[in-house]
Parts: sequence; C-alpha cells; structure tokens
Amino acid sequence: MFRKASFIAACLVFLILPLVTLACAPPTPINQSDVAYADPIVENMLQAMNQEDYAKFSADFDEEMKKAIPESAFKDLETLIKTKIGDYETGSKKYMRAELKSGYIVVYYAADYTNETAAVVVTTSFRDVGGKNLVGGFFLSSPKLAAK
Repeated sequence: MFRKASFIAACLVFLILPLVTLACAPPTPINQSDVAYADPIVENMLQAMNQEDYAKFSADFDEEMKKAIPESAFKDLETLIKTKIGDYETGSKKYMRAELKSGYIVVYYAADYTNETAAVVVTTSFRDVGGKNLVGGFFLSSPKLAAK
C-alpha cells in the first residue's frame, strides 16, 4: 500500500513539474520591429485619454477589454489619471521592451505626464484576433499612481 502511494506521488510530481515549469517560464523577448503596430495604437489611446474620447480610446480593444473598461468606467479612469499624474505629454513615450507572456504580446513604454516627475510605465497587451492585433490589457504605473 505504501509503495503504491509513493509511486502515485512520484508520478504526480513528474506530471505536474513540467506544467509548473512552463507556467513559471520567463517571458520571451520580442524585437521592436515585430511590434511596430503597437506604437500608433498606444499613442492614440494616450491622446484619447487627454481628450476624454472613449471611442478613440477603445478603438482597438478586443471584446474582453471593452467589457473590462466600458464607457461608464472610462470617465472614472480618466479622472483618476488626470488627478494623480496629469495629462500625457503627446509624443513623449519611448519604447522600452516587448515580450511574449501568457499568450499576449506585452509592449512597455516610458511616457511623460504633466504632474509626474518620474516616467510613467505604459504597459499594453495585444493578441491576434482574426488577423488584427487588438488591445487585451492596458496599465499605467508610476510613483504617484502607486501612492494612496
């Protein structure tokens, strides 16, 4: 009985270990030229927040993003951003890196905002939907946004 339990435990370890290793695998780097499509999309989104234009902001969202950030939530998001870090300084974003992570292509930029002295990290996740790269995630991070 003890041998059977030990054998089953050993088998489970060998079956689960590869899955854990894959889940914890580091992201795969991607060349900037392979994500050139991201630059105008992200610029459009950042400018749309300045202009309080939800239609422009969400133009390249996938269906999940449209549900996650509906127009009703956009105003709150935009107000929070403007209150904490101000407006995006148009054209200031600089490419940092891109990587393949959990099935998404994640592109990182550093951008300047009027009321934030540090660079704001703009993280945008893309996925292919019917041959088109659509936004599946969008995050801004900075010291002022992290502060309570």
